[in-house]
Amino acid sequence: MRLKLRPSPPLGTTPALVLGSGITALGVIRSLGRERIPTYLAADRVDFATTSRWANVVPTGLTEFSGPKELGAALGRLDVEKMVLLPCSDSWVRTVAGLDPALASRFPTSIARAANLDLLADKLKFAALMAEHGIGHPSTTVIETSADLEALPASAYANAFLKPRDSQAFSARFQVKAFRVASRADAIARFASIEPTGLKVVLQDYIPGPPTNHYYVDTFVDRNGRTLTRFSRQRLRMHSDFANSSCLRSIPADSAIARDACAIVDRIVLALKPVRGMLSAELKLDPRDGRLKVIEVNARAWKHVEFAATCGVNICRLAYDDALGVDSAPITRYLDDEICVDLYHDVANFFRLYRNDEITLGAWLGSLWGAKGPVASIDDPLPAVSCFTGLVTDSVTRQLARAQRRLRGGDGAS
Repeated sequence: MRLKLRPSPPLGTTPALVLGSGITALGVIRSLGRERIPTYLAADRVDFATTSRWANVVPTGLTEFSGPKELGAALGRLDVEKMVLLPCSDSWVRTVAGLDPALASRFPTSIARAANLDLLADKLKFAALMAEHGIGHPSTTVIETSADLEALPASAYANAFLKPRDSQAFSARFQVKAFRVASRADAIARFASIEPTGLKVVLQDYIPGPPTNHYYVDTFVDRNGRTLTRFSRQRLRMHSDFANSSCLRSIPADSAIARDACAIVDRIVLALKPVRGMLSAELKLDPRDGRLKVIEVNARAWKHVEFAATCGVNICRLAYDDALGVDSAPITRYLDDEICVDLYHDVANFFRLYRNDEITLGAWLGSLWGAKGPVASIDDPLPAVSCFTGLVTDSVTRQLARAQRRLRGGDGAS
């Protein structure tokens, strides 16, 4: 049975299908919707992204970890002549890369080939790629069994953490991105909880330094191998070692740190050649030697992709046009010193920093003035309303659950 799109896209206009949910999917939807591109969303759950004024939800029945066959079958049921695919997570981009090539003309996309996706997603393979090309990267040791941890000297644990080779699967299982370890015994205990899941990890050096030592370069390489843009940003605040940024800013393209970071990313592009699509690299300035080192590179849309668009670098539009074979002009200028704040997480950061005398209320409020946000938007208000309502509902549900547990405990005691 053919599934008709609701509403039908205008004649002669190729729609886009966003695969994902949450802030990343919302950012892609807005980046395309503001360009008047008909945008549809295949989400595996109802969340605030589905409430966007530009989101037309398609009931595909697909889940986050659907395979290429399931996606191909769902796409085959769509009553559409052509549709551009924009995946928003590691699993979705790998699924799209594995689609039957026969679907490529009807469902074009602009992403890296499967081999490159594997290199970037697998942290051990990525570390080997960086070492092969002499690109700065934290020292990384493969861990297959607890014996590998036993064999390492005590000094290896002085500043280390267990990092998953497959970040998304690890986060889904443990609800964290990685585990910091304080000693060999601590590492072995952590590994013992990971090993039964079959998930692979590496032991990696943790680069010290404040959140402001983190830098990002978002870039796009078209089907002809042209790097069309480089958008640089700096993290200002984060909640914990492996959390996402709660506050960041765009930095001038001609600043020394941006030039250094972009030069490193250009070397990564060459190392991956041929490569295509979105690339977002995270780097950190290592205070021990003064060098920028690459933490990871994502070959897909990311959490702050809308922030780049509002600063003048609409990478989603570049990807859409490239998928359709349209050549785009390079984007070399953007708004710098713009601030983006994820208010929900940044409030918690404020209280932590305030207790430690690291920020004043006035300084924090000042950083919010004129800031952009990944959810709240004047021209698309419903996602913020939906997000806030969901947070309140979750909070009330948790409080009621705690109260019920206390009552049950009281009944048992009496």
